[in-house]
Amino acid sequence: MPLDRKWSASSPISCATSTEVVARGCEAARASRIAASGVVQCNTHVDPIAWRDGRRFIGAERALDDVVAHLALRREGRVDADEPTGLLTHHLVFDADAWRFVGELVARTCRHAAARWMSVDEAFGA
Repeated sequence: MPLDRKWSASSPISCATSTEVVARGCEAARASRIAASGVVQCNTHVDPIAWRDGRRFIGAERALDDVVAHLALRREGRVDADEPTGLLTHHLVFDADAWRFVGELVARTCRHAAARWMSVDEAFGA
């Protein structure tokens, strides 16, 4: 999970022009390729916050469905198979249930031979 200084883009224009800010990379929702030249882009595929429904945790089942959906798309060749599955974890609105989900996801995937977590340097090529 990239947890370093980066630019979080809500639109292609902001990520495409992010070379104007001091950043090592940018993150954009879902599987898109919109970064400006020289900016490493790491996409996110799981946003565990329901922003339009009370700014609350979407629940473990739905969050896990999003993880599994991206992994399936990679396996089926429908998205870049080398792109890591991105999980947003920087929300100030995370509640205990959201953090519990992240903790459990990390714990379980760390025990799985086919899963690994990337460092910020690895994700952004530093």
